Amino acid sequence: MKIAFCGYDFFFGCFQALLDQKHEILKLFSYNCDNKYVFNRRSIAMAESHRIPIQLSRMRSDDMAWLENHGCDLVLAAAYPYRVPINHAQRIRGINIHPTLLPHGRGPWPLPHLIVHGAQYAGVTIHKMDKEFDTGDILVQQSFSLKANDNLESLSCKCQMLARDMLVTLLDDFDPIWDQSLPQGEGSYWPMPTAENRTIDWTLSIDEIDRIIRAYGKFESFARFDNVDWLVKDA
Repeated sequence: MKIAFCGYDFFFGCFQALLDQKHEILKLFSYNCDNKYVFNRRSIAMAESHRIPIQLSRMRSDDMAWLENHGCDLVLAAAYPYRVPINHAQRIRGINIHPTLLPHGRGPWPLPHLIVHGAQYAGVTIHKMDKEFDTGDILVQQSFSLKANDNLESLSCKCQMLARDMLVTLLDDFDPIWDQSLPQGEGSYWPMPTAENRTIDWTLSIDEIDRIIRAYGKFESFARFDNVDWLVKDA
């Protein structure tokens, strides 16, 4: 298939899988990452090594027209922060990889929510793109158990590995799975965590404080003691 990949290094394994499976990547769409907390160095380096065009500005309708003119079959969004301007009148199909069991957990950064609220299960959904983020028909979905000591990093790794395998399975039998997709129905939206959500309240129980720290990991939670403000990565 001729594919446009939209994302950054969080789902680098999916980008690598497309190349391993000999799909033709027409363009990498990413964005200006800080490469401190959010990285795209590996994706850009891989694209450059395969002479794949790279675009860091937001994908727009004229980019979709360019892709259509170049025979693009599929646009794959994997942690891409912008809405892809899919026009259903075009022949190009669009899919998105989302690291929750949709329809629950729509939103830009759902993983901390799972840990903070003590969820028993996590998972990955690959779904059709629609007008609204994270709402399209489900193509494939798979769950796994959350362990008591999982943190943001371990949960992210599990989602990344699972997403790669799911994507390979999907593309191996794409048309039948596409035709048998299922609507999501009513779900839930989890907004971006605020600084207040990430701040440790010392009146909470040890278990609740532990969940906050594990939920934000290297992205840091906030604490104040000894009259000093602290950034907490682990405890």
